[in-house]
Amino acid sequence: MNEITGNIVAFTDFEEKVDELQKEYLAFLNSLDYSLSEVGISQFNERTEKREGTPCIAFYTPFWFADVLNVEDPEAVRQIAEGNIYLYHFVTLKDDASDQQRSNANKYLALSDKLLKKALDNFSPFINEQSLKYTFSRYNHEWNQAEEYLRRHQGQMIPYNDKDFEMMGKKASMIKMCLPVLIAIADKQNNNQIEKATDNAATGLQFMDDLIDWREDNKAELNTYPLWLVKTPSQKGIPSINESEIRENIYLGGIVEDVLNKSNHYLTISKDLFNSTARYWPNFLDSTIQLNSSVIKIIESEKKGIEDKKPTQGYLDNLETTVRIYMQQT
Repeated sequence: MNEITGNIVAFTDFEEKVDELQKEYLAFLNSLDYSLSEVGISQFNERTEKREGTPCIAFYTPFWFADVLNVEDPEAVRQIAEGNIYLYHFVTLKDDASDQQRSNANKYLALSDKLLKKALDNFSPFINEQSLKYTFSRYNHEWNQAEEYLRRHQGQMIPYNDKDFEMMGKKASMIKMCLPVLIAIADKQNNNQIEKATDNAATGLQFMDDLIDWREDNKAELNTYPLWLVKTPSQKGIPSINESEIRENIYLGGIVEDVLNKSNHYLTISKDLFNSTARYWPNFLDSTIQLNSSVIKIIESEKKGIEDKKPTQGYLDNLETTVRIYMQQT
């Protein structure tokens, strides 16, 4: 199998700090009543396992935003990054409780309330509480609006357009929730350009996630962009398309190349919007763009070797593994 190498400085420079903060988060969970501690640790492990131990950019964005805004107080940035981990799990607990209709959803919601309070406690020394709540409310509205809008693809074959792609970015509003705190520390006005850049980055990353998660999305009858590309031709006279046919179309029908090129389009917009003095966001975006381009070349090269021959399951397994391994680096 071809190999892609590279060092994403945006992650490695903060990996140790993020590991420490996650350990502190687990220690906080262990300090709670057993019933809440149990569901919190279970959710933490489930989220970690789902990403197979790869970095979650939500944990790194406070450090990256601080770099963009030239915030030079490391202790303040660390305190905000700690609050951001509580905030991330507050959002994901509420999301998991809603999406999966868990039997212990009430415990998820009770724990999420405690995590929100911890996050606000971390942020409150740096920003007016009313201003913070207003911004959180706006981001939550963006998130809920995006979730609702994108549900139109649940069980439906509706064409994707620019509004869908915009909403894919807004769906990741939680990664911006530490931004107003850092803007307050930097003593700057709200920077709409940074928000726009973050939204475009989130859209580009969502394409990559959808490429990895097509099986789960197909079972949930959520026709994400890759699945819509595959299934649209089948609507003309063919009532359904099975999982085996979907897989073959994704890896041999140009879907991988289409999706990753579209991902790079939005990642490039994001990179161009960030200021030239920033180091970490542009490094992350550059590395991701290069990663996508390398995967495209690998897939195209592998496909030339088979030409008109019937692809074997092993051949398709190899292509899928290539995409899955390298997409999960981000």
